[in-house]
Amino acid sequence: MDINYSKYTLGELLDARANINGDKFPDRLQLLEQELKRRNYKAEDQIPLPNGSTQEEPEVDDSLIIEFSSETSSYRRIIFISLFAAINLVILAFIYPKYFVTELSDTHQYTIIIDSIECNKEQFIDDETDELIEYFELYINSYQDTFRAMGISKKICKSLANELAVNTKILIWHIQISGR
Repeated sequence: MDINYSKYTLGELLDARANINGDKFPDRLQLLEQELKRRNYKAEDQIPLPNGSTQEEPEVDDSLIIEFSSETSSYRRIIFISLFAAINLVILAFIYPKYFVTELSDTHQYTIIIDSIECNKEQFIDDETDELIEYFELYINSYQDTFRAMGISKKICKSLANELAVNTKILIWHIQISGR
């Protein structure tokens, strides 16, 4: 009965070598030594312990290495690297806007007098979940201009609508968002 040592881990191979009876099973010992040699295992990779036994020296590697074997096609490598890059770009696209801060030079300041102010509740049904979603928008009208604060909480919307009075002079900073 031949033993397939190629399926053994290095720890299992070392344990088998330490416990094998080479006189009784010389063919197994030879297969075991060949497998260790194939894996480039050297006895100097062992750390001597006080009780006379040895322990394998741990390999410390603090970098991420993605290794491709020569058995896989180059197309798989290209697909893997492309997918890896695409996933990272998608993640970055969702995270980056949350931490993006607009330069003050890109904001426009308006001094207006409020003609009317109202807090409106908007509702829609999400087609995928059939869930009713509601959000609030604050509308501030001044002469020909209408300013909107979209998607704010009910508490903030109602608070601003109650605190800002008609004919009050206020400053509004506006950022033009592309696509809106």
